[in-house]
Amino acid sequence: MVGHNLRRLGRTEEAIQEFLKAQELENAYYRAENIPAEYDWHHAHNLQLLGLSYETLGQMKSAEGALREAFSLPAAVDLAEFNRKAWPQFLLNRERPQEALEAAQEMIAKSEHPMAGWPGRVWQARRT
Repeated sequence: MVGHNLRRLGRTEEAIQEFLKAQELENAYYRAENIPAEYDWHHAHNLQLLGLSYETLGQMKSAEGALREAFSLPAAVDLAEFNRKAWPQFLLNRERPQEALEAAQEMIAKSEHPMAGWPGRVWQARRT
């Protein structure tokens, strides 16, 4: 949670360090307990916040890697599905509309929760 708070305070470089520490701890736990990371919704959430923090600092290659990885993980809860919108938004910000559309369509197709699919549906409706 420290990284979350540091982001809110505008201390983005420090937030990134906290998210990286959290990632190390998570990965060590997953290895020790033989648990796939995809079962922990908070793992994807931390990856998204890490990616958004990199994006804030203009570190687009790092941002893309974290956001792409977060998007690739299955979402176990509705909030996690809703947060997947960070990836298509990143693609739009990078002027990659076709990839953003494909990501939004994937969100719609895989969504089990109404709240999760609406960003993609709204974006798709605006394009038609």
